[in-house]
Amino acid sequence: MKVSRLAQHPSGLDTSKMPEFVQRNYEHTWGSYLEWPVGEKLLLRVVRVYGHRGKPNAIGARNSVHSHPTTEWVMGISGTTRCYVGPDLDHLEPTDLRPGHIVEFPAGTAHRIEFVTGENQEDGVPYTELLEIMAGEHHDGTYPITRHEPAMAADYPQVR
Repeated sequence: MKVSRLAQHPSGLDTSKMPEFVQRNYEHTWGSYLEWPVGEKLLLRVVRVYGHRGKPNAIGARNSVHSHPTTEWVMGISGTTRCYVGPDLDHLEPTDLRPGHIVEFPAGTAHRIEFVTGENQEDGVPYTELLEIMAGEHHDGTYPITRHEPAMAADYPQVR
């Protein structure tokens, strides 16, 4: 975790009364993200979803189908990411998210993200990038998660 505060804002703004800026880094089998709490009810993330090494346009990594009591908005920054959202595991609707497109995952709905195509690479692995904004009670970085795929549930935490 990295904590930083601007010593002197370029405009001369007094930043001594501003909250600390906290950055959290997370790595997963499907990708990674940088996370910043914004106040007590917003979380901002820059997310990378990875493809397959040596297969630049093969469907790649995906996270588990899950839901949480927070609303989430996802905007494509680069590449194409497939977003699935629905009331439960058996009723997910796919939407391809491209740069500038936005998808909403309402609180309590099942959802997942999956790599489709990406021009950017890290260590030979293509990835897509997303901007996520989450609204709800999770300013300390934790919130309950319901996993909807029993086979994958053991590999993912129930609280984040």
